[in-house]
Amino acid sequence: MKRVYIDQCHWIRLESAAYGNSTDPRSVEALDLLRYGVDKGLVSVPISAAHYMETYQRPRSRQRLAALMAELSRFHAIAGPPDVLPAELDTYLHKRYRKPTEPRPLRVFGRGVAFALGADLPSFRIRDALPRPPGERARFERVAGDVLEFWMLSGPPDDVPIPGWDENRGCREFGERQLAHEQALRQALVKEGPATPKKVHDFVAATELLDIREPLNEALEYAGITNADSPNLDTAEGLTALLRALPSRDVIFDLRRLRHADGEARWEANDLNDLGALSVALPYCDVVVTEKQWRHLACQAGIPERYGTIVLDNLGSLPQHLL
Repeated sequence: MKRVYIDQCHWIRLESAAYGNSTDPRSVEALDLLRYGVDKGLVSVPISAAHYMETYQRPRSRQRLAALMAELSRFHAIAGPPDVLPAELDTYLHKRYRKPTEPRPLRVFGRGVAFALGADLPSFRIRDALPRPPGERARFERVAGDVLEFWMLSGPPDDVPIPGWDENRGCREFGERQLAHEQALRQALVKEGPATPKKVHDFVAATELLDIREPLNEALEYAGITNADSPNLDTAEGLTALLRALPSRDVIFDLRRLRHADGEARWEANDLNDLGALSVALPYCDVVVTEKQWRHLACQAGIPERYGTIVLDNLGSLPQHLL
């Protein structure tokens, strides 16, 4: 089965094709082949936390977009960077130090909003006391579970106002926090003089290493690795090698590094959503359809060759890589 990750902007093009609003026959062809591949079990189109957040922010068309996402994804989901990191760390430490003896399993793909968000959400279950035959109860639970999954993806209907409901608040606050982080880094680079490639490399590497400091310490403790066992992790070179050995962090490091190296590039909140999703999709999916800027940076960094991923920036090129 091929894993195909589709960025939000291309999902919107697929929505136009699905509802007869597209003038691009290539998008229609891509949609038809995706439907065929999903129906035959040949293709999986996982959705990420970024899809949930960005779909919520489309109040006028999110019901239609969510319906198409539900149809093609069947609620298959891809994990976020924090959720794949522990297993990636264990894999590196095991290869480098032969500890831990049992690395934690890597789970990149799963199902549902709880998996995509890395959250413990209650599943829908009917109490055993209800007078239903077991088979009927199980079927009802599956249907009710899918209804709940769809609601979590689409949000409430536009014509059903909920007092105090602000679908954009959480997404907006998350984006603003991440955006402030990148802007602070840009200011620090400017303050220190010309942003040479080495300086950008070192600054971005430092922020990535700070971001994984707590999970790294937890992984070292889980593995039983002491400071004496890992002297190389006290050096910049050793820590950079560690960063490069973690697929999700390797990808996000390169994309951030190259983006910051372009002094004219402006960061927007949605860029950070894209980064988080692409950091897992690029190393673990078979095909990724994303924006031109991210494909350009990914190719510049050699990410497609490094991970054997086909990276596209238009739906028209997708059909030849599907089946």
